[in-house]
Amino acid sequence: MILLNYSPDLRGGANNVLAILFDMNELFEEYIYQQLRRAAPPGMRVRRQVPRYFWENRRVKPDIVVEYQNETIVLDTKWKILRSPKPDDADLKQMYVYHRYFGASRTLLLYPKVYEMKDFSGWFREPDRELGCRLAFLKVVDGVGQLNRGIGIELLSLIVKMEIV
Repeated sequence: MILLNYSPDLRGGANNVLAILFDMNELFEEYIYQQLRRAAPPGMRVRRQVPRYFWENRRVKPDIVVEYQNETIVLDTKWKILRSPKPDDADLKQMYVYHRYFGASRTLLLYPKVYEMKDFSGWFREPDRELGCRLAFLKVVDGVGQLNRGIGIELLSLIVKMEIV
């Protein structure tokens, strides 16, 4: 816009500024993916946006799919602030679909950590088995206001040791 000599015409204050808006859901997803991919040990496959068809031309597409030691784990990032460890019904239904369509042994909902909350696990109950889903709250910014560069290692240890408790 600047190179083409364009500028927004709207004014809300005394200073002229150029605002750039980001889709925080996409930014959070990409950051988590890149950090996890960098931290992944040999033999762990980390993929992003893997689609599967489920109804005519409609697809389900989890944010991150991890394949490690003959196990599939689906991660879904949510740029939402939860005040309690209770996800939306739509988010849980989405995770259940990932269990079914990706054969995931475990699923993980990832939220930015704003309040002091412990991770939480729950189950999708079927007649012959239970499928685990865990909520994890990740500290995106470290104690000095910088991006948490260790988030991939933290997440990796959570995935590798993840037990549904």
